[in-house]
Amino acid sequence: MPCIFCYVDPVSPYAWLALHALGRIEQAAGAPVELVPVLFAGLLKSHGNIGPAELPAKRRYVFRDVMREAARRGLPFAGPPGHPFSPLLALRACTAVAEPAGRRTLMPALTSAC
Repeated sequence: MPCIFCYVDPVSPYAWLALHALGRIEQAAGAPVELVPVLFAGLLKSHGNIGPAELPAKRRYVFRDVMREAARRGLPFAGPPGHPFSPLLALRACTAVAEPAGRRTLMPALTSAC
């Protein structure tokens, strides 16, 4: 059965939102979602970009947007004490778990902790 790959970096509040919708996404797609850890900052750097959290106006917008969507879904969202932050330790832990089922448990927990 084909699967959908979802690339996740715990630094992203949008990843947090997406991880809360995995069941709904799988049901709509008719395929399982496999979580893949990725360093968002590395992708940005390779394309000569900076992240939205590094621009004050975009950082404020992102958090307002995520707070609105979280409220719409009935999810409690407080945000991290500082943003951006280094997600490397969380990503290394996720990479150490090779089985999709293990990542499916670990990645949402780490993203929520972030």
